[in-house]
Amino acid sequence: MRNIIRSISAIALVAFSLLTLNSCEKEKSTTIKITVRDANNALVIGAGVNLFVDPLSITNTQSTIDSKISQYKTTDYKGEATFDVTTIYKAGSAGVAILDIEVESGTNTTQTVIKIEPEVENTQIVYVP
Repeated sequence: MRNIIRSISAIALVAFSLLTLNSCEKEKSTTIKITVRDANNALVIGAGVNLFVDPLSITNTQSTIDSKISQYKTTDYKGEATFDVTTIYKAGSAGVAILDIEVESGTNTTQTVIKIEPEVENTQIVYVP
């Protein structure tokens, strides 16, 4: 009888442990990697990349949090600027945001947008003239 009680207790403990571990799954990072290239497809080092939300594009009150996003970085030796936007993703939402990108290289400026998917590395290549 004691063996049966021990077996049931052990099974219950294992089941409880598995359920507890699964519920503590951490959210993955949501990042954006912008690669800047010139008209000859060469990487552009030192280009300024501005990631932001155009306040005129906000259409509902839930998007007002996105209006606070404004980050600026310079491309590295690989022509890349990486942004971490994990904090703007809310678990259970369908997506994160659509953000504006403005790239400046010398006297040239290019603008585009990027749709951000949650918990992955979002990538985009931006060409400057």
